Amino acid sequence: TTWQENGLGIAGDAMDSQFTYRVYIVNGLDAADFTASSGIRDGRGAGRSAPADDWALVSRGEFKPKDLSWLKLGASAYYGEADQDDDNLAIRKSVDVSMGTADVQLDFGDAELMGEIMEIRISNADQLGTDTAPVGRRITGSMVQASYHLTGLLPERPTWDVASFIRYERFDTNADVPGMASRNGTAKRQVTTVGLAWYPIPEFAVKGDLGFWKDNAGRDPGVDHDQDVTRVN
Repeated sequence: TTWQENGLGIAGDAMDSQFTYRVYIVNGLDAADFTASSGIRDGRGAGRSAPADDWALVSRGEFKPKDLSWLKLGASAYYGEADQDDDNLAIRKSVDVSMGTADVQLDFGDAELMGEIMEIRISNADQLGTDTAPVGRRITGSMVQASYHLTGLLPERPTWDVASFIRYERFDTNADVPGMASRNGTAKRQVTTVGLAWYPIPEFAVKGDLGFWKDNAGRDPGVDHDQDVTRVN
């Protein structure tokens, strides 16, 4: 997942580099662009002309024990206001966004396994969206991914690398909605993705994947039929 914002921060390590951390202050999200289906996604500033009347604090910690070199544990947290003091919005109370994730990565040489869970809470979400398309005050998600470096099957490993991967995700941008609003059933989705990643150099990857989407009704989001449909990214 990529997310760019303007800001500054610090990074460091402790416990003989077994524990690493990062803490940043960045411009806040823009709640005016939150939606029922995409949650906070469209509220990101992406570093371009991003509103900064409100700011946010984001941090991450990772622990990789030396005695268990195949294991890495991580957690991230985000908190900030998102109303951006916009007088044109029908917002009378501040909108705060808090977010937490926990993840684990297992490295067995050419095979890797990772999983993650997350939750987002939006305060005063009743001021956003509509009764029929409410912005969720709670958003949840999880994913698990397995990958394998195919170049490990070659007699001699080249300088480049190719990895195959499969990922399963579940997320619900309307896990909980404010007041008497009705939950949007299509906001609960599942995605199974298969793909390849080519690394011409270790720091750079070119990826291609094929995603199979389903909403809570078993349909591909945005497609008006009950058949499974694939999307190519």
